[in-house]
Amino acid sequence: MESIDAGSFKYQRTPVRLVDCIREIQVVFEQRLADKNLQLEFEDGLQPETTFLADQVIFTTSVLGNLISNSIKYSLPGKKIIVKAKENATQVMIDVIDSGIGIPSESLKEILDMSQKVSRPGTLGEPGTGYGLSQAEAYLKQFGGVIHIESRAIESYPDHHGTTVHITMEKSPPVAALP
Repeated sequence: MESIDAGSFKYQRTPVRLVDCIREIQVVFEQRLADKNLQLEFEDGLQPETTFLADQVIFTTSVLGNLISNSIKYSLPGKKIIVKAKENATQVMIDVIDSGIGIPSESLKEILDMSQKVSRPGTLGEPGTGYGLSQAEAYLKQFGGVIHIESRAIESYPDHHGTTVHITMEKSPPVAALP
């Protein structure tokens, strides 16, 4: 994070296909999902050729991986985590949706502030650093993306709780086919 703040953060922005990121995420989190009896579903509303510009490794591990890790940590066993993707003429929109314990409204106001450590234990007591979402946002900003979080905490909404993280990325220009 210091390198981002100092402007010396180095990355390779290339066209990224979301489906490739999801495949890797499914392998990386397979055991954690199984341990909590959670299902990860991908609703792919993107054309096969649709890409966005980012560093694929950083986007997969530090952005999408962080969001999936949080969803696993804060979901109750037996639930679903959904990654939903759609596009318009200029953007790719990605939602990570869970029906976990949610984020209290007072924490939601500070959760993207890197100067604030916002964390609480997961549903099985899993610890958190409190900096994952603000780190994901910092990377997204480097790639020209935006993050928005909506959440309903279980304490306030016992029957309808969970978190949806919205990511918006600018589409890559079409890549010319090689002869």
